[in-house]
Amino acid sequence: MNTLDNESTTAASSSKGFVIIMHDLEPGWTEEYLRWHSRQHMPERVSTFGFEYGRRLRALDASPAHPFLIIYEGESERTFAAKPYIDRLNRPTEWSQRMLPRFTNFIRAGGRIAWSAGEERGLFICVFTLPEKLGSHALRSLERQLGALVTDNCLSRLWIGSAGRAVAGQRTSETELRESRNGQSDFGTAIVAEAHDVASASSALSVLHELLARIPGADIAQGGMYKLDLAIDHDEAVVIFDAGSTSLREYS
Repeated sequence: MNTLDNESTTAASSSKGFVIIMHDLEPGWTEEYLRWHSRQHMPERVSTFGFEYGRRLRALDASPAHPFLIIYEGESERTFAAKPYIDRLNRPTEWSQRMLPRFTNFIRAGGRIAWSAGEERGLFICVFTLPEKLGSHALRSLERQLGALVTDNCLSRLWIGSAGRAVAGQRTSETELRESRNGQSDFGTAIVAEAHDVASASSALSVLHELLARIPGADIAQGGMYKLDLAIDHDEAVVIFDAGSTSLREYS
């Protein structure tokens, strides 16, 4: 397992923004979805002004409600409500117009990374979403208990996302394409634990589930474990996780 130095485990508040998407697909569309998402959709998204990083992950559960997890990170919460991004949401490509109505069980929300510890993105992620935003007391209680979880469970990164109204309330052409068949829901809080190995992520999943059960107002809406499938850095090369190795490589 990977261990972390003291500097990387320092917990802090953050001004960074995020969007998390969880979804399934209509039967028979996975192969084309992966081509579209890898070759066009995510590269387009991450090239948008203010975006910093994008990832697609796939569920490790046998029969997940949300086989796909998408995480975008940006300079701030405002990135995801700013004109460059909204313009793209209102001008979907022809391929996007074909694919977006195929999404099912769609959940999307975004806002501010309210707290984080650790600095390295992981190959494995466990995520919990809560239907409501945690109040300040519950959030502080959660932050105090999460600090030790990073070193105790060899996590590379752990963060809390607090959803904002500007992202949740967006009505765009892409929204209409998705809702034309299957609708959309959102969440108030996300807790995301990242690790370099599946054992650490699995351990964090169990610990977080028990921890959240003890915090008033932290009613779990969704939870699961995912493995990295595609990652794109705004400033660098596209990388993809090769399931046959243990490292990231350049995607070509």
